[in-house]
Amino acid sequence: MVLTLIVLLCTGSTSLQSQDTRNIAATLRQIDDKARAVHGTDPEPITQLVDAVMASHDVSREMMELGGRDFRRRLIQAECEFHGGKRSGVSESTVASLVNQLADRFQTPDFTRTSAREIHFLRIQMLYLHPSFTGIEARPKTHDKNWTLGTEMSPLEALHVTATMAYQKVYNPEWQLPPEQRERMLSEHSPVNRPHPPSGNSKSSMVISAVRQTFTQMSIRDLLSIAERSFSVLGI
Repeated sequence: MVLTLIVLLCTGSTSLQSQDTRNIAATLRQIDDKARAVHGTDPEPITQLVDAVMASHDVSREMMELGGRDFRRRLIQAECEFHGGKRSGVSESTVASLVNQLADRFQTPDFTRTSAREIHFLRIQMLYLHPSFTGIEARPKTHDKNWTLGTEMSPLEALHVTATMAYQKVYNPEWQLPPEQRERMLSEHSPVNRPHPPSGNSKSSMVISAVRQTFTQMSIRDLLSIAERSFSVLGI
């Protein structure tokens, strides 16, 4: 998935750019429907949820198996283990660290870096977009009236949030502020806009240019290594 993200950034396009509002809403509803169907460790609904989330980022099964790496199988297994209580969730700080590692690797501007606080605020907005998936737990959160959004995610949500934050840092001006200014806004509890489809601006061009420049110096082996390391950071 991270590999596909990189390729998409280098071409200056994303799957969301070619979708209208109704198609995006339908995609989000599908993710939510698949998330509601997950109960326990039954691999079939978990597999369907994984495929739905990957499809929302225009990632096919073939892409997930590129270079002989079965990232899809590993992701399904990690999600099943999470729902079976055999592994803990992925922290927001870990996701922030991964986003920052990718920013460093591709030498993108400082505004593409993030923090655990930013990740949490993004998840709050994503909670409105697909409430059954964001903060998903081994048991349905609707059974607990005191449920609040925690700081840990399932492996699949962690990957989804990583991709969503990457998109926002590239295309959404609301998420392209300098780190200090962004942290100040969050501290002041200023409204944070919901993630939206990319529109592009001058800062977007800066990010895409930086990624392209680094990308041209990489081999397929390098890209697979980045994808492997990204999965490892998330414990997948």
